[in-house]
Amino acid sequence: MYEDGICELGNGEYSVTFGFDDINYQTANKDDQLSIFQHYCELLEYYGPDTSIQVSIINRYVNADAFKRTMLLKPTSDGFDNLRKERNNIMMQASSNSNNNLISSKYLTVTQKADDYEKASANLSRVIADTIQNFKNMGCHAAELSGYERCRSIYEFFHPYESFDFKYSHLLNSNLTTKDYVIPNSLEFTKKSFVCGNSVGAVLYIKDFPNSITDKYVEDLSDINCQMAINLHLQSVDKAQALDIVDSQLSKMETRVLEIQRKAAKYNDVPLVPREVQYSIDEAEELREAINSAGMKMFVSTVIITVMADNEDALADNIERVKGVSRQHGCEVTEITYLQREGLNTSLPIGANELKPFVTRTLTSASAGMFIPFTTQELFQRGGIYYGINQVSGNIISFDRKTLKNPNGVVLGTPGSGKSFTSKREILDVFLSTNDSIIILDPEREYSPLVKMLNGQNVFLSLASNNYINPFDINENYADSENPVSLKSDFIISMVQLIAGGKQGLSNMTLSIIDRCVNLTYLPYFSDNSKKAKMPTFPDFWNILKQQPEIEAQQLAVALERYVTGNLNLFSHESNVNLNNRVICFDVRDLGKQMKTLGMLICTDFIWNKITENREKGIRTWLYFDEFYLFFKDDYSAEFFFELWKRARKWGAIPTGITQNVEDLLLSDTARRILSNTEFALLLNQSTSDREEIAHIFNLAPRQLQKITNSNEGEGIIVAGKSILAFKDKFPKDTSIYSVLTTKPDEVKIN
Repeated sequence: MYEDGICELGNGEYSVTFGFDDINYQTANKDDQLSIFQHYCELLEYYGPDTSIQVSIINRYVNADAFKRTMLLKPTSDGFDNLRKERNNIMMQASSNSNNNLISSKYLTVTQKADDYEKASANLSRVIADTIQNFKNMGCHAAELSGYERCRSIYEFFHPYESFDFKYSHLLNSNLTTKDYVIPNSLEFTKKSFVCGNSVGAVLYIKDFPNSITDKYVEDLSDINCQMAINLHLQSVDKAQALDIVDSQLSKMETRVLEIQRKAAKYNDVPLVPREVQYSIDEAEELREAINSAGMKMFVSTVIITVMADNEDALADNIERVKGVSRQHGCEVTEITYLQREGLNTSLPIGANELKPFVTRTLTSASAGMFIPFTTQELFQRGGIYYGINQVSGNIISFDRKTLKNPNGVVLGTPGSGKSFTSKREILDVFLSTNDSIIILDPEREYSPLVKMLNGQNVFLSLASNNYINPFDINENYADSENPVSLKSDFIISMVQLIAGGKQGLSNMTLSIIDRCVNLTYLPYFSDNSKKAKMPTFPDFWNILKQQPEIEAQQLAVALERYVTGNLNLFSHESNVNLNNRVICFDVRDLGKQMKTLGMLICTDFIWNKITENREKGIRTWLYFDEFYLFFKDDYSAEFFFELWKRARKWGAIPTGITQNVEDLLLSDTARRILSNTEFALLLNQSTSDREEIAHIFNLAPRQLQKITNSNEGEGIIVAGKSILAFKDKFPKDTSIYSVLTTKPDEVKIN
């Protein structure tokens, strides 16, 4: 096995292997299923007679302790280990009925002949790009495996409960090869089974195929809870040879018909051709037409199923389950006799088919396509955050948003759908599993119990409070390569527009005056290199504004007066809020309708200063904006929020917008741009008026749309990059965590 992933099989054969993700084939609607099926058949037909391919589905168990290590949080002695313990118990309860400890890997191996490694590498390089593109056409991610990854896949097949400890540097100054690092310590073969280390296994093959097979056969086999490898080896036959094969079969059947007719004539009987013979003739003629005119390909195929277990009794039980599922689909499956060694080698995802002389059958591309490897998409990442249970498979959904190119996200749902609970559940997992900073903007006082439990800081803002935020706070990192004052001016314009813009908005002249005054306001601060000058405030800006000669400046100063010296002067003071806490919640519930949107906008800018500070320290910042539709009530605040959303990843921030007012949100084109460029979404129950629009934005299939139609609390769709899954979360109520996360009035009273 070369380090670049090319495997030399001997006899001039070289192979590469692709790992590919599952996609939601079985739950897709009929049109989408047909499209996926057609693209899959096109993938199979892409490879010529000089290329053999192997499709592998390998289900293997992982060590229970290893699984727990990926799922459970370790104690850190930070005072919150009691919460981690309770959270871990909830996870163990959720996993008790799942198959998350049974990992399914899917591979496509492509094999070609070549004179040497260099020529093989050149030939296969052309195949690699086309193969990945063909998978992409199905909406499926595929990637070529490296040599290490291919070795690991083989090692894990033989050693399901062990971790793979290998580097190519281990081969230096040794007589060992990659094979020595992956094979089991012992292998023994009997007539119908084999012993592999501490495991036993058997290779089975499909002895008898039905006239037609459904595309659910592989899915039903994959659902068997046992260690198993399903392998389909295919090599296409050129058109002339395929027609010769069909003609030969037709000739044999026609000869049989002639014999029947001769016997009938001899005894003056009516020649009755058996129904199955006539059916086979009709089928062969249709096949000939399909190959000759429609371009359908024929393949020589080998289909085997390798089953493994810890002991003989378990193996016998697993074999019987495989046979039972196969019988339901009209297939007769049995153990290969005296060829178990060859069968085991043929089971490995390396491209070797040692059973080709013994176990083959011709298949068309359509019938080969029925062994489609796609079933149900899963989403389980090591170290990820828990998002509930996959509604289709019953497995845990665990995902790390940081792995996305764009981790920004939204949580959308009608009242009572579990929107706030779902958001708080993520916040808790982020707190317990990372050292990241968490900042929440809370317009309805739904998060304060959780923040209190985490020893966070609740900042209550109201006209009667003594907590002040200065909208003119700035630091040198406020912008990256840009002038920080220029970027700050955009925010001040948005703020003033919200206060005094009205329905028509401010004139261009007024906007220029504001920009001029912002520059004058910050001039003393940035002229002082020691930065000992006082941070500017709203009154400083206001006083400069009054000094401007334009009548528009005087009119604007009057419009701003009550926000500077009047009854609404909450944001005209120096900041006195301490942000030295991992969890900070800005509570703006008591600001009232007149000030709430303004308060949220100013808090967001204040948060931006914290984001820039955290980036300098190498700290990620998770942001949660509840009822974030309020930001899109006017174009300027919407554009400011959009810029924050766009810059977030670069600055180490992961923002999440949360709202139940989806209809109001969708009225804004800027909000639509945000949603269309959001890779992560938790979609709970949606109203009738919003569902179709949500489906369009997130590319939901009709069956997926049903999952957010009259769905129960805590149920919906999770969108994570290319993955779209239906989830549910039945969170146990008899826990201290639930009592803090719930927002139900009768349950909140208990707190």
